[in-house]
Amino acid sequence: MKGFRVDWMFPGESDYLAAEVRFKGELFCRVRCERADSVLEVDFLPNLRSPIGLPLAEFVRLIEAVGDEVRDLRRGIYVPVSAYPICLRGMLHAVNDG
Repeated sequence: MKGFRVDWMFPGESDYLAAEVRFKGELFCRVRCERADSVLEVDFLPNLRSPIGLPLAEFVRLIEAVGDEVRDLRRGIYVPVSAYPICLRGMLHAVNDG
């Protein structure tokens, strides 16, 4: 997915486990799982320099994959890197610009 980047924030760096999603270098949203029922929440950040036009289908796939990883990491479940081509598990700065 061209233009997307995911940066992981672990407890200690922030108040909760989260993934920050950037599009073309701009922080766009944060995906977090801090609720006991494992419901994912997405915070859309208002500090963009300019409007972002992005492919919706790609964005939805990315958020679903990132959400799965956030939820799994919160539960302590290990999933092999090959299961998630979008976000590379275990890296603080996983990038997929392919």
